Amino acid sequence: MKVFLFSLLLSVAYSLKCNSCMSTTIDDATNKATIDSFSLKACNVENSVTCSSGLEACFTSTYTYKSGGKDGTITSKNCGFKDKATTSNWNCAALKTSLAPSLQSHITLGECKDVYCEKDNCNSSSTVVFSMFLLLAAVFYHF
Repeated sequence: MKVFLFSLLLSVAYSLKCNSCMSTTIDDATNKATIDSFSLKACNVENSVTCSSGLEACFTSTYTYKSGGKDGTITSKNCGFKDKATTSNWNCAALKTSLAPSLQSHITLGECKDVYCEKDNCNSSSTVVFSMFLLLAAVFYHF
């Protein structure tokens, strides 16, 4: 019973944490300026943030595009809504609006894919390593 009450209290005070960043694979001044205009850190560094109330999922969005004759990918990671149809924090729907040719004439948009998850920092590159560590610790603890 005590464990249940502790878990309940912990869940009430819990706020999801997600990696928040944006990067592009085309590294020139024009594309860098476009990405910098979103005021997010680059995705080559972990940047865990506490999500605002109501944001109950993490996401990673990857958008293919062309710029200056080069093929590239924009990666955006942040907090979002479980309802994937809702626009939030630079997911595919938000990026499509912000990167529209009328606003970013040097970009021709391709395909975009959103991937959602619901655990702390599950959109981080270190999540897989940490999950494997926890699995191994649990296995060795019981044997």
